[in-house]
Amino acid sequence: MIQIARNGDLSLRFYTSDFCVLAKHNGARRLIEGPIATILLNLNNEIGVRGIRHLINEDIVLKDIEQSDDAIVVRDEIRQLFKGLNQAEMGGVDTLLHNSTGDFHKYCIQHRVPLIGMCEITYRCNLRCQHCYVLHKIQENQPAHGDTQAVLRLIESMAELGCLDLTLTGGESTLHKGYWTFVKAAKAFHLYTTLKTNGTTFTRNVAEKYAEDPAHETDLSLYGANATLHDTFTSVPGSFEKTISGMQELARVGIRCNVNCVVWEGNSNNLNDIERIVNDLGHHISFSDVIYGRLNGDRFPLSLRIRPETRARLISEGRLKPFKVSPCIAGQMKVKVDAEGNVSTCELLPQGFGNAFVTPLQEVWRSQEVENFSDSVVGISMSERNGGSVVHSCPGLNLLNTGELFGRTTI
Repeated sequence: MIQIARNGDLSLRFYTSDFCVLAKHNGARRLIEGPIATILLNLNNEIGVRGIRHLINEDIVLKDIEQSDDAIVVRDEIRQLFKGLNQAEMGGVDTLLHNSTGDFHKYCIQHRVPLIGMCEITYRCNLRCQHCYVLHKIQENQPAHGDTQAVLRLIESMAELGCLDLTLTGGESTLHKGYWTFVKAAKAFHLYTTLKTNGTTFTRNVAEKYAEDPAHETDLSLYGANATLHDTFTSVPGSFEKTISGMQELARVGIRCNVNCVVWEGNSNNLNDIERIVNDLGHHISFSDVIYGRLNGDRFPLSLRIRPETRARLISEGRLKPFKVSPCIAGQMKVKVDAEGNVSTCELLPQGFGNAFVTPLQEVWRSQEVENFSDSVVGISMSERNGGSVVHSCPGLNLLNTGELFGRTTI
């Protein structure tokens, strides 16, 4: 059971006596391993987070620590940890684990601690993007829309399960009136929070309100350098103008967005123009040509993929990176809950295992069914060989690309 202690903008999250994550409301985090984590746990049990902060900020030493010859060293080391937290580089789980021993990662895999969470809060959307993997849900007569209180309970449950990163998405996330409430709730639990949006709803007033307590990261998408290309991809005339306007308003209130550009044959010759637009607006651009089928088995999006020779050219130009599959963590370190409440082990795997809006997420996640499926999928991801070496594959991408979990993953 994860032990979480919070005080103001600071939290200590104890996974065991050997692993503790310090986190602040602004997204700064630090992983503490070994004896210092144990000391922090003992201190927390004795005096709580507030007492620890007092110990750090005041020139005092607790009586039980004064008896030790290493009292000053221990106190100063803890102070350095918290000072380092103030200077920590903010980012997702990969950033947090960058300088770790690897033992925490192994622990989370072994004990199935979902450090990475995703919640699709609504399937309502004002666009109809051709590559969307849940377009079939968006096009329903009454798209699913998460109940506000149910989503808030879900966010708390994810934190209690040990989640560190949470992505709020849709559909178009901002079409849920509670999206800002969800962002604030996630940050209150010191989850590194990302809001995915198409940006079209960010008028000046909306952007100003959002900027009062925004997600740690705000992700947008841009599919072309002009209305013709972008609107063709979104299937909604006028979406380019609204997206650019939203990006302008977000920049005006000081929010620098991560803008993802899905590379398809229509825009593959205009990436310089897209980058120029995004940079001029003060945001950051990244390019990806990973396009896959829909969760309902519809493989139409695959027709949008760039040709191999186009990809080779863009790699040589530094626009794209060679495709490489990461080790699968579905059902081990990743959990997704969709707008209907269905729990899955990865956003690319459609199989559901209960409803988190009805049954507590902890109960669903700890079920034998989820564990067995996770073990099976991870096993499949390591089933390919190149001589004596494992060739990692992505069962989720395989399924959406070919209809089969097995195989070497290609794009």
